[in-house]
Amino acid sequence: MQTSCEKCGGMLPDGQSFCTVCGTRRSETSATKISPRCAACGAELEAGLRFCTHCGAVVTPEPQTSPDPKSSSQWASAPAFAAATPSAYVPPPPVFPSAPSQANAAIQKESSPLFKLALAAVVIIVLGGVAVAGGVVYVGYIAKKRIAAAKQAYQQDDYAGILAAAKGEPASAGANSPASSGKAEDNKDGKKDLLGGLLTAATGGSSKPVPLPEWKPAPSGLVSSPPVRIPLRPSLQMIYVATDRILGDSESVYKIDSVNRQSVHVKASQQFPKGQGFARFLGNSGVKDPNEANKIDCSRTLLTKDLATATEMDGIFCRQGRNELKAGRTDLFLSKKTFEELKRQGQSIFTMREDPMNAVFKSFKAVMTTPDNDKAAQDAAAANLLNKIMSFAPGGAGPDPADTPPIPCVLHRDGPDVLFPVIVNNQPAELPALKVTCTPQGSDHTGQLLLLDDPEVPLVLSVGSTAGGHSQITRINWDFSRQNESALAEQLEKDGRAKVYDLYFDFRSDVLRPESGKIMNEIAQVTKQHPDWKLGVEGNTDNIGGDKYNLDLSQRRAAAVKTALTRQYGIAPDRLETNGFGASHPIDTNDTIEGRARNRRVELVRK
Repeated sequence: MQTSCEKCGGMLPDGQSFCTVCGTRRSETSATKISPRCAACGAELEAGLRFCTHCGAVVTPEPQTSPDPKSSSQWASAPAFAAATPSAYVPPPPVFPSAPSQANAAIQKESSPLFKLALAAVVIIVLGGVAVAGGVVYVGYIAKKRIAAAKQAYQQDDYAGILAAAKGEPASAGANSPASSGKAEDNKDGKKDLLGGLLTAATGGSSKPVPLPEWKPAPSGLVSSPPVRIPLRPSLQMIYVATDRILGDSESVYKIDSVNRQSVHVKASQQFPKGQGFARFLGNSGVKDPNEANKIDCSRTLLTKDLATATEMDGIFCRQGRNELKAGRTDLFLSKKTFEELKRQGQSIFTMREDPMNAVFKSFKAVMTTPDNDKAAQDAAAANLLNKIMSFAPGGAGPDPADTPPIPCVLHRDGPDVLFPVIVNNQPAELPALKVTCTPQGSDHTGQLLLLDDPEVPLVLSVGSTAGGHSQITRINWDFSRQNESALAEQLEKDGRAKVYDLYFDFRSDVLRPESGKIMNEIAQVTKQHPDWKLGVEGNTDNIGGDKYNLDLSQRRAAAVKTALTRQYGIAPDRLETNGFGASHPIDTNDTIEGRARNRRVELVRK
């Protein structure tokens, strides 16, 4: 019988009296069976498992060399699983049996909301980081191991260790962290304090929400004579900015690429920082680079009849890679019916669909607060949480999400029009906007939106809440006449300097986004039409992130523009000079989203 050397693990073929690797004689070893190894990563496979516990790959067990019939029948009775590349496997939605699993039983025996918190974190981390990489059985295996580690840390009142276990880190990583100072002997209310702190982190970091902007009143006559009319036409592009008080502002670009009698089609390129929401609650788990962003590229069809009469809006625009259509609802715009009611009556009945991640978080809290003696309710709460995570995770590979709960709300017009500052076709402008508020049923917080005061294009300009969170449009542009396309050259010729806002970079990065193509073409064309010009390319940022970081970022972004002009458009490198000034040359306040948007710019200087 083939054995392995206890000293070095070398193979001992049947009949060989010593190990050819280290020289140990067979009599000094015990006849142990050689454990099979994973074909994907080479790790030793555990007996009886159909997957690798190291990488999660599904494996095909090789026949045993032992003639033991019991051992042979054990392999023969198991279904054959072909070896697969881990990343190629996408698991189906989880199935929840009526009887609790061993892992669920471990959850139900505990009585602390904090422990439920950690176990819910296990579910989130496992499904977010492991489910796509391995099979469903592997997910369950990892969950059980992390639950066991979290349980051990909980019994020792090591709260940091609980979270470390949820993230799959060694126990020492949690025990030695500053958060472990919340042990029971240090603070009898440590569990309560830590739980409150984690919930605060999960919802955005600070318990004090950022106040909503104070909008200036619009002068009389602005509605009838606005500085510009926004057309609902192909090429209309809207840049929404959401802010993170630590990581900075992130931009999402929505562009109409077709309009006909039946529908309007919108392409979305969304970016937002990782380390928000649940990731922040888990200490930015899995986020190695704070500059890294989540990116969602998708599209949606809005029906013309819904833009006219719909009274319902979704909580999410579209999911990664999807071209979505939901009849009876609108997005980006309120319907003309709603707009007319707000103008004529001052109010309108409306329904919002809850934001999917808010729905996930509510399910998460339900898991924590379910009574420990109600096992059926615990199972139902856990199933609801897992289903929502699988369906609503941004960029997830799960099935189409079911509807989130409806939130009935009466929209109220809040006083006369206000001024909304925005950059339109590269020029600062102020548009008239209806200030609309809504307090959803059962909520202590008021939502606020600004709506473009135009019956033909009631565009949602800004959305915020007294609970925290605010986003708004900072730039609007569209393709216009050739006469206006010469504005860049005229400004350089007249003033020797031109501010450029339509260059889009990845979040906290110097990588130019595809949406920058139009303005890059214009810069290249102007440069070629004036061969005697040399241009300086100057980068500028807002003040979020620190002076040193912003100075470096502005220099890299200016260099990226030069590189693109030379490599993609054939501009001679010696005609372009670059410089970066960070946040030292602001042209507006850094206290508002729109002010920071104006400060983030590239300026061209004629030499």
